[in-house]
Amino acid sequence: MCGRVLILLESTHGAPGAQQQDDVLYWVRGGSDPTFQRIYGACAIQGESRLEFFDQFACMNLVPEAIGPTNTTKVKAVQLKEGARTLPERLQTLCPRVVWIASKAVQKYASQIVETQGAVVVLSDHPKAWHSDLKFLQVAWERVSKAAADTSVSMRFQ
Repeated sequence: MCGRVLILLESTHGAPGAQQQDDVLYWVRGGSDPTFQRIYGACAIQGESRLEFFDQFACMNLVPEAIGPTNTTKVKAVQLKEGARTLPERLQTLCPRVVWIASKAVQKYASQIVETQGAVVVLSDHPKAWHSDLKFLQVAWERVSKAAADTSVSMRFQ
């Protein structure tokens, strides 16, 4: 399962055992997710469906399992450290050429690991950061797209 682009975020919420792929499928089918909505709103081409947009990359959390039942539960450093411990194996499975680390909290734990795996790293604040506009996401997506265009690997994950 190799592809060109991976967006690396922090964590997800929900029932024990909930995975980010469940969140993505829920959102693609019309559900609500502020993080995905901001990424899509800033980066998707006009007229592109949610599925068409999210089909262009893989999306993964540094902390793979749900951290609590609601978004009032905040990710802790110990959880990020544990996620970083398992990150090399997960990156080897995905073998991305470009990784957009969309969280300053994750950057501290993941940047060096991603670089060691040989991927290009693009850094930004979390999509739900304090910024009043989405320009910072557009800039990051432009960097991701440019870096991805420089490789010969398919944009889609197989």
